[in-house]
Amino acid sequence: MAPRIPSFSPDGQWIGYSLGNRLMKVPAQGGVLVPIVVSAAPRGATWSEDGTVVFATMRFAVCLRGGEVKQLTNPSN
Repeated sequence: MAPRIPSFSPDGQWIGYSLGNRLMKVPAQGGVLVPIVVSAAPRGATWSEDGTVVFATMRFAVCLRGGEVKQLTNPSN
């Protein structure tokens, strides 16, 4: 399975990407892969300066310093 939809952290030190059902990050200079979150369908991510990553079509967010995934929106079907 190949990594998909890469994005850089605001400081350029990390690269985030989707890998299967996981949102991952790796140091930009190379190194160990770090899981961010397991999600049914991560579709890329946007990183904020405060360490929050918004992912999966902009409906969910997780803080990289720890914490639970928070649902940002609840669109009606």
